[in-house]
Amino acid sequence: MRLSASQLCEFGERGYVVVPSVIPPTAIETTTAAIDGLMAADPPAPDYVGQHFYWIAGLHDSSASVDTTIATERKGGDDARASFMGMAAAAATARDAALALYHDTPLEALATSLVAPGELEIAFDQAQFALTTPHFSHRPGRGHVDGCEYTADGTPGTFTFLIGVIMSDQSLENTGNLWVWPGTHRMHAEFCRERGPEALIMSGCYPDIEITEPTQILGKPGDVVFAHYMLSHNTGGNYEGERLRKTVYYRIRRVGHSSRWRECVQDELLEFDPVRAVIQKEAAKPEHRGTTNAASPRAGANRHD
Repeated sequence: MRLSASQLCEFGERGYVVVPSVIPPTAIETTTAAIDGLMAADPPAPDYVGQHFYWIAGLHDSSASVDTTIATERKGGDDARASFMGMAAAAATARDAALALYHDTPLEALATSLVAPGELEIAFDQAQFALTTPHFSHRPGRGHVDGCEYTADGTPGTFTFLIGVIMSDQSLENTGNLWVWPGTHRMHAEFCRERGPEALIMSGCYPDIEITEPTQILGKPGDVVFAHYMLSHNTGGNYEGERLRKTVYYRIRRVGHSSRWRECVQDELLEFDPVRAVIQKEAAKPEHRGTTNAASPRAGANRHD
C-alpha cells in the first residue's frame, strides 16, 4: 500500500496529509483496549480535565515501560506494589499494541512510501498515547515544532515526520483534534536557511515566523495523519463532544537522519524523494512551466542515505 501521487503532492505542499480507513477494526479494538488498560492502571485524577499522555518505551529492545505526563498520587505498601505490577503489565500490553499497530497494518508501508527507497525507524524508541478529556476549553494560540533541544549525544531531537493514528471520533472540530498550520514546514526551512540550523534549536520550539491560519485535523477511528517534522502543530480542546479523545503518535526518522539533521531542517524535502519527484513532475507540466516551485526550494538536491 502506497500513498498516491496526489497525496504525496499534498504532503509536500501543505506539510501533512490525512489518509482515511488505514487501520483495520481489529487493530483499533486491540489498541483501544491497551489504552483502557493504561488508564485503569494509572488514571488521571477523577476531576481532571485536559491532556493526558502515556509514553510507551522499549519498542526496540522489549524493555516495556510507561511514563505519564501527569503524575498520579501513589500509596505505600501493598497498594504501591499492586500499582507497580499493574503498570508493568499495562506497559507490556501497550508496547505490543503499538508495535502491531505500526508493523502489522498498512501503516508502515504507507509511511515508507514517503521516503522510498530510504528506510524508516521509530524515533526515540517510543510511541505516545495522547488523550484529552472533555470538557477541555482550550484553543492553542500558535503551533510549535518538536524536539528543539539537544540530546545526550549532542544531536537535537529532530526527526523526519509525525504519524498520528486517530482512535476516537474526531470528525467534528474541537473534539481533541490536532491543529496544524499549513505550509509552515517550508517557512521553517527558509528560517533555517537564513539563520542557520542551530537557530531552530535555539528558538525553544517556536521559531520566529509569520504563521498561517490553522486548521483542525478531522477524522474517524482508523484514519491516519502524516505530518512533516517542521510543520507547526498543537493539540486543541475537547469541548464540543462528550467522548475521551484518543490518538496514537509515532515520531519517525529516516535512517541516517541524525547525521544530516542540519541539511534536513534547511531543505524540507531532503528526505522525501518521492514527494520531490511528484512535485518536480507537476512543475514540468505545460501549465506550470516557467513558474517557481515554492514547495521545493532545492528541487535538484541529491538523495542522502
